[in-house]
Amino acid sequence: MTGKRSGARRSTSASRGGAGHRVKLRTPCGASLTLRFRGSLLRRHCVPWNTWLVAGRLRNDVSKSERRALARTLLGEVMRAGGTTERQMDAFLRRALKAGVVQVESDWEGFSAPDTDRLFPWEETLALACRDTIGTATTRPLVVVRWLLRKPSTTPPATGPATIAVTRDAADAPFGTDSEYRVVRGPLARSGADGKVPELHTLASLHALRRCIRPPRQIPPRIVHWMLRSVDCGIVFDANELAFSRGILPPPGSRRRGPRALATDRVVAEALAANHPAVVGLSSCYTGRRLAPLVIAAGADLAIGFHHEVDDSSLPAFFAEFYAKWLESGDPVVSLRAALTFNRDQPDHEGLGAVTLWSAHDLLAQPAVPQPAFSPERTAKADVPGGLIFDCEPEPALNYSILHCSRGGLFRRFVVTRVGNPPTDPPADPLDVVVRLDTGSGSVPECRFTTPAPVSANSRTDLAALVALPLGSHLLRQRRETLKGSVEVTVGAGGRTLLQRTWAIDLLPCDEWRDDSSGSHFLPSFVLPRDPAVREILSHAQGFLRAIHDCYCAGFLGYPSDRPRTGEMGVDAQVQAIWASLVEHYRLDYITTPPSYRESSQRLRTPEEVLHARRGTCIELALLLASCLEHICIHPVLFLTRNHAFCGSWTTERARIGFFRSLHNHTPDTVTHQQTSSLGGTVATRTGSAPWMLTERFHIDRIEEAVRGGTLVPIDATEIAVRNSYAGAVGEGRKKLRSAIGDRDFDAMLDVRTARERGVTPLPIITDGSVA
Repeated sequence: MTGKRSGARRSTSASRGGAGHRVKLRTPCGASLTLRFRGSLLRRHCVPWNTWLVAGRLRNDVSKSERRALARTLLGEVMRAGGTTERQMDAFLRRALKAGVVQVESDWEGFSAPDTDRLFPWEETLALACRDTIGTATTRPLVVVRWLLRKPSTTPPATGPATIAVTRDAADAPFGTDSEYRVVRGPLARSGADGKVPELHTLASLHALRRCIRPPRQIPPRIVHWMLRSVDCGIVFDANELAFSRGILPPPGSRRRGPRALATDRVVAEALAANHPAVVGLSSCYTGRRLAPLVIAAGADLAIGFHHEVDDSSLPAFFAEFYAKWLESGDPVVSLRAALTFNRDQPDHEGLGAVTLWSAHDLLAQPAVPQPAFSPERTAKADVPGGLIFDCEPEPALNYSILHCSRGGLFRRFVVTRVGNPPTDPPADPLDVVVRLDTGSGSVPECRFTTPAPVSANSRTDLAALVALPLGSHLLRQRRETLKGSVEVTVGAGGRTLLQRTWAIDLLPCDEWRDDSSGSHFLPSFVLPRDPAVREILSHAQGFLRAIHDCYCAGFLGYPSDRPRTGEMGVDAQVQAIWASLVEHYRLDYITTPPSYRESSQRLRTPEEVLHARRGTCIELALLLASCLEHICIHPVLFLTRNHAFCGSWTTERARIGFFRSLHNHTPDTVTHQQTSSLGGTVATRTGSAPWMLTERFHIDRIEEAVRGGTLVPIDATEIAVRNSYAGAVGEGRKKLRSAIGDRDFDAMLDVRTARERGVTPLPIITDGSVA
């Protein structure tokens, strides 16, 4: 332990009963900033900025320059709240980017103390703000590490070989834990004196975890690599803090049973750090916010976690590179930089997210734990096989809309990773990949492609995004019930077959929409402006439009700016004419949802089927009206609430563009809330990865402003069934939108035009005119 600031004294904020806390930013060249926060000043920026990053907005609908400017603005507000001027911040950021390393130092205030500064995403914020300050991008990534100033430990660190553990839930679920073990065990084989490959321990209880860290009659491991599922972290979004709960139970025979037996983060951290390991790797999402610093506070020297979501396929190669460099150099900063640089060269580098490295020592000084030297002869004898390993798992059910709107929608994971050093088996020949979807018909949709194989050790290639099946099969686009099919994958290289496997799969009806995180944002695909029924409706609406305008040459003109009567009243009249046609001529009725036999999914009739049946559900009537609006170039939107769906429209093109520009320039100010399915029932919190699907609190504020300003008009299409007027339908739409927002039942608003710009096109559904 270096220096006297290792945590022996209580922090100033702790002595004042939590009235404030101190955070220090420091670089190797001597530049430093000390921020002192009082009360909840930092929390006001911590939670919304985390929410923004979790939602993925910075990687989807904001340019890189806007992203950096937004981070710098936020950091400036945080710095001012901590007592630092903008000039001091600019000088520090310039020196930080030149040095390449920033260490964030936090005082340990106890297990029960608020940990707002530990929850703040310093890694992303500093990295983005530095590049905005300099004004040019750099190929050298900024490494941000964290030093937790705690009471120094008197127990020497463990010196045994590494151990690899996986929770029972993660081992039972197909999350690629076996592939991660095969990739990580090679570098970890050098951690022991005999060069043995670490075994994989499956943990079903807290007792099993403790035995793994304290093996009987063996030297405790100095490297602990723990694989756990994201669900094990049990993320709970709350207005005050982000908390965790972990379902690891006590040993068999214990009297403690039931929910009260759930282990807390503190108990799990104390078990992981029981013998003071040198490194604890936490291979899962959201482990860097709370669990990793708790492991450091419990006695470990280093802990690696992830601040936000992370792609499972990105974890093995990152950890393998980090462990290899750390065992070679003993410098955590150098190892982290090497692992981040290695990941950046991978095709799916953004899937790693934000890596958080916590330390009990000053990482800007010399490494506190010297590494033993290993001879090449010893490591060469380790059982580290070379070659390629495949982690492949298709989706259990094939949804046509997901395949139609995105590449790689057939697979949950399809990753190939090179293991061994140097790679010798098989040779680095290109991979020949064949994916066949057997639907039981005469023609089998097939995808063939050739791609380079990963060459360097621990490198990987994501094959899922390269799979693009032809979707022109008549059976795929016309089936009305779920069928059984199969997916066959064959991968070869150099004339050798490396992988050949077949999975059973359900072929869902083409008109089935998934209201979950995988398919809810593809609802605009069910807006069908070229459906035959839409042309028929517009033909009848033409007469109503002429009567409203009192002009026999009136037509559906959309938003043209060079014609008369095309202001807001002109657009409103066009929508009103379509409404009158649906109410007066077709007299549609309401009907309940057709059976889908799957949770969080719904069968959606096409406009032609709704028109011929003369009835539809709330969401089908909304899609029908939205299809008519898009056909005449008026941009529709779709509103989803807990148990209802309705549509709306923009009054001008300029209003829609200005709305989305305001979203790009706005920093979120409230946390997200639990989202609920529009079909009823709670679903997982939406990630908001689609820029056309607006779910966040700051989105809702902008939506309310647009509705109040008259630029966005909500229309409740179910009022067609009760023969209500167009003005009455608009009034009901405003009322239900206001009620859903007030009762926290608002789910999302989807902008159809933005979805089209991002490649979400109408489904080519084939119908024969029969009633669904």
